[in-house]
Amino acid sequence: MKKTLLITVFLAITTFVNAQNRDKLKALKIAFITERLDLTQSEAQKFWPIYNAFEEKEREFRRDNFMERRNLKWEDLTEEDAQKLIDDFIKNEDEMHAHRQKFIADLRKVLPAKKIILLKKTEDDFKQEMLEQYKMRRGGGGRP
Repeated sequence: MKKTLLITVFLAITTFVNAQNRDKLKALKIAFITERLDLTQSEAQKFWPIYNAFEEKEREFRRDNFMERRNLKWEDLTEEDAQKLIDDFIKNEDEMHAHRQKFIADLRKVLPAKKIILLKKTEDDFKQEMLEQYKMRRGGGGRP
């Protein structure tokens, strides 16, 4: 009984901490992007719902693709299975591409083109910054 309770408490704490970390990371990303793109209040109000919906759909694509491949026995693939995987891969890539095109079209309605172009660089910069901070916390150094 104590062991079950201990495991339950540990899992609850871990879930809570992970949720807090995700929320903190999301808040940092929002601030980073808003500042770098120099979004006006009006732009931000229109931009963030579009961006958040896009990111959620991207996460779904990645999660679904991972789940499909996770239990795959690669060494037992038949040629027919491999052909189906290729077809599925192409279909998924086409869907992701269409999703990205819609995202850009939606952004064009609320942001100037220069800010849309800057968004990609800003996302890359944010990822790089988070990676560098992670390395520093892990004692791995960082930038020379």
